Amino acid sequence: MTKDTILAGWEDFPHHTQEEWQAAAEKLLKGAPLSRLTRQTLDGLQLSPLAPQTPPLEDAPPGFWPHRRGSQAVLEKAGWLIHQRYWHPAPSENAQALAHDLARGVQGVWLQVATETSEGVVLSHPSALSEISAPLEKGAHALYLLAGSDALAYAAQRITAAQALQADLAGLCGAWCVDPLGTAVITGQLPSSLEAAKAQLASLTRWSLEHTPKMKVGLVSSLPHHNAGASPTQEVAALIATGTTYLRWLCDAGLSIEDAASSLLFEIATTGDIFVEIAKIRAARLLWARVLEASLGETTDIAMHLHARTSPRILTRRDIWVNMLRTTAATFAASAGGAQSIESAPLDALLQAPDAFSRRMAANTQVILQEESHLGKVLDPAGGSWYIEDLTEQIAQAAWSHFQEMEAMGGLPQALATGAWQAKLEAMSDKRHKRIAQRKDAITGVSAFPLIQERTISRTTPSPSTIRQDQQAALQQHLSQHPQDALEQKLQDLDKTDASASFFDALVQAAQQGATIETLRLALQDGASWSVQPLKARRDAERFEQLRDASDTCLQQQGKRPQIFLGNLGPIPQHKARADFARQLFEAGGVEAIDNDGFATPQELVEAFQASQAAFAVVCSSDAAYATSIETLAPLLKEAGAQQVYLAGKPGEAEEAWRAAGINHFVFMGCDACSVLEELYQSLGIRMNHA
Repeated sequence: MTKDTILAGWEDFPHHTQEEWQAAAEKLLKGAPLSRLTRQTLDGLQLSPLAPQTPPLEDAPPGFWPHRRGSQAVLEKAGWLIHQRYWHPAPSENAQALAHDLARGVQGVWLQVATETSEGVVLSHPSALSEISAPLEKGAHALYLLAGSDALAYAAQRITAAQALQADLAGLCGAWCVDPLGTAVITGQLPSSLEAAKAQLASLTRWSLEHTPKMKVGLVSSLPHHNAGASPTQEVAALIATGTTYLRWLCDAGLSIEDAASSLLFEIATTGDIFVEIAKIRAARLLWARVLEASLGETTDIAMHLHARTSPRILTRRDIWVNMLRTTAATFAASAGGAQSIESAPLDALLQAPDAFSRRMAANTQVILQEESHLGKVLDPAGGSWYIEDLTEQIAQAAWSHFQEMEAMGGLPQALATGAWQAKLEAMSDKRHKRIAQRKDAITGVSAFPLIQERTISRTTPSPSTIRQDQQAALQQHLSQHPQDALEQKLQDLDKTDASASFFDALVQAAQQGATIETLRLALQDGASWSVQPLKARRDAERFEQLRDASDTCLQQQGKRPQIFLGNLGPIPQHKARADFARQLFEAGGVEAIDNDGFATPQELVEAFQASQAAFAVVCSSDAAYATSIETLAPLLKEAGAQQVYLAGKPGEAEEAWRAAGINHFVFMGCDACSVLEELYQSLGIRMNHA
């Protein structure tokens, strides 16, 4: 299909000027300026309700360079592949789970392996990986091995397992997920020098191009940066900077740009901010096309192969059912943005390994979007929207500026080594968490509309140490049949900076001869290490969840949660708005609100407070009522036993007088709710980790 075919009839659509659109919009606003509806993101993007007209679309239809509108010109199958992640520590549990899921719509498996620094499936014995991969090889499904700095060791084991199952190596698909920079920023260091890490990436890439051509090798992931608080523009910049670094490493090792670029798999996170996330994905493809153009000196059909993962940062441990809604929005954004594969997090992803129900819901979310909502049947559904096109351009320009800053430092590795990039992400994370603490960015079920009496869900998962003990007997038998000393010596004699395919081929041969993961792991180390300041992952809901944990502690120790009496003064219309606000604020922190229909006099209110036996009180009424009642009411509440007295609303010029009367804190829209709640728990003798 040609560009002319795709764009036939485009000029037949009527065109209107920017001024005409603005006049029509302001007419609906009855003359109010459009600027009132403009939103600015944390990193300065201007989200205007009426974006400027964009250049004509004939310069970039879907499937053509620079791939802003997608990497395919014709729909393939359902539009994207449905992926799922597995990390139960027991290999048998994962084998059963993925065999079950592969028969019900899942097309790609991401297997998180337990390493020294991460949780996941324990594979102490060589046959354990064979047990998991057997269902995959039967159906030629994709496997993505996440093993951090041990990626080459597990790749060698997987190849040996596939050969034992008589699988065709050329038919293996998925990715080896070699990501040394991602490993370093998560753990703080690589167990080898950077030179050895470069050589290992090149060696496996060369070997894979010859033997497993359908497998991607390098994983270019923005997830560590996203989880550490990166804004959308920073996330795209980190993605492009990581990809550029790996491209340089591979080309420096003698691979062609085409081979190097086609061996990389890109991974990006998506949140529920739908329009921004769609534009973010499109901007990432655009910038990567620019990098390849600059590298080759000409345009290329090689497009970014992009996997989208719904953001772990937005998931909550409280009211986990809402996670299904969050991931649905994030999955929609990923699909509309044109990701080739998508992974939707199960609703209970934070409660250890997900169960069959939550995995089914996660996969079916994508099935419904593909089949029932027909998203899989449309190329670039957002294309042509002025809003999306303008936002794509804004993100691309800002991300390119971040990328250029890192390039000026010597590239991403140097920016990480100096700590400059980490400082930028921490500052952005602080800005985000300040807004969350102020409840300006609401988290449904946590900071907004909390379900304080929710039924907790617990799940028992065996510890990795238990699984290792279970595998110990089989491992010892294996070691008795396959002594490791000679293998270890042979592997230690390898040149750790050998970027040729022979280095990885030696690992495969050793695995075929019975080398264990530990033996292969040691072969990858050169006696050096590369250290950086690790990125600090912070989920959005963490601080509020710590408050809810403190509430659970009170319930367990004292038989009840902390309680606050809503001191509603006057009739319902007078106090309701502020009472509703106060209830949500305190219950977001696990403090149970005792409600009522209001009291005519301060004395009646104080008597009801005493009868409630609550430790805290918050006065809720109108500004006029406050002016005449607070200096009388506050001392009475203190005399009646209130440990802390709060007032819902801003005090203005009366703050000093009201504090003198006994008001301890003022709660209002935009106040730091987390700090207020943390101080409440401190008064009960419970100190928060954050405080």
